Amino acid sequence: MDITIPAVLANLTWLDFNPQTNCELAAKCIGEELQNDAPELSTSYALVEFARECAPVSLTNVTYEEILLWNSQLVVEKNIYVINLTEQVNELCHREFCRDLDWEGDPDLSGPGVSISYAVIRIEWQRLVHSNGTGVYRSWQRMPSKSSSQSCSP
Repeated sequence: MDITIPAVLANLTWLDFNPQTNCELAAKCIGEELQNDAPELSTSYALVEFARECAPVSLTNVTYEEILLWNSQLVVEKNIYVINLTEQVNELCHREFCRDLDWEGDPDLSGPGVSISYAVIRIEWQRLVHSNGTGVYRSWQRMPSKSSSQSCSP
């Protein structure tokens, strides 16, 4: 059985969708897709439900497979991803978006502690550079002044 893209989807891109129609689904879809390494091969149920709920036209008669095929075509042929809506979803559905993001690692990596760490590293790096690796600061010396015999004129 060949699957084709229905006419109702033919001229749509993700940029035509309104995430605010259903913030829960929009946030879940974007959160899952941000974790996806191969968006053109997405099989996300959240992506299909988001498409059905937030499309500017009715997609009630469009199948799961047709929506996934349409998404793959957008990615491969037009370089348009559902994650292009990330900023819009974050802006319109911020609470839901933050709740549905699947963060890994240390949450301090995006906080003020990191900024302070970078500042300390920068200061220490400058100290090392200016101390020739001895831990003692070099004294700054004046550049010798050019005499008239060192002129660059022809």
